[in-house]
Amino acid sequence: MEIENQLPEVTVDVLVIGGCSAGSYFAGLMAKQGYKVLVVDKSSEDELGNRYNVIHIAKEHFEHFNIPEPKEGDPDYIRTFELTILHSALNNYPKKYRSTTYVLSRTLLMKRLSDYARNSGAEIRFNTSFTSHIYNEAGQLAGAVLQCPESQYRVNARLTVDASGIPAVVRTGLPDYYGVDTVITGPRDQFYVSLHYAELSEPN
Repeated sequence: MEIENQLPEVTVDVLVIGGCSAGSYFAGLMAKQGYKVLVVDKSSEDELGNRYNVIHIAKEHFEHFNIPEPKEGDPDYIRTFELTILHSALNNYPKKYRSTTYVLSRTLLMKRLSDYARNSGAEIRFNTSFTSHIYNEAGQLAGAVLQCPESQYRVNARLTVDASGIPAVVRTGLPDYYGVDTVITGPRDQFYVSLHYAELSEPN
């Protein structure tokens, strides 16, 4: 603890651990309200969101979250489709529904959202990992110790947000008195999706 207290310090209103979709979007919202926001992610900027190549997002989600819709020619835009067919595990109960859905490059969509956060006033630091929690005298979470390639440093924050996804690096290390779920989600506890793309000759 004494060593941590001797580390260089940064003070912000909001510290967001994890810079993918939820982290960047939330950071942008908070920065727009005038808060000093720092987002950190363990990945490099080019690697952000590269766990899989594409992502589907319905048109209405962009409208709901007030994010500009991708358009043909944008770096993250691949295509759109209207018809979706869902099948049960045994292929017995196919369901069809129609809605405009964007097919986007996930890594380039993450860049779009990072730019949204930056343009809203948030600071983003890549190649930076969460190391440990910081608590105030009342035992409340008050920031984190972070590791970047050069050194460790403390970030004091009024609000610390865990947007690290499945690893939940902040949440899973909280003390019992916080009363939150600290169970680590292992590979057998995760939900897996297999995507198969087909061009239908008779989509109707």
